[in-house]
Amino acid sequence: MAEVKLNAAALGIAAAIIAAVVMLLLGILGNLGIYMGAVRMMEEWHMFFNLTPLGIIGGMI
Repeated sequence: MAEVKLNAAALGIAAAIIAAVVMLLLGILGNLGIYMGAVRMMEEWHMFFNLTPLGIIGGMI
């Protein structure tokens, strides 16, 4: 059976992309008034995230 090696760089990049997409979706849904509890938690956990366009981009970065 072949040995499976984990590519750590690819895993890290994939996780960062998924996290950025989730942050974008949370920002969009928060501006629509949906999932406000999750938005409030994200604002507490991430210092740059808020519901302004600049805040959403800052949270994604």
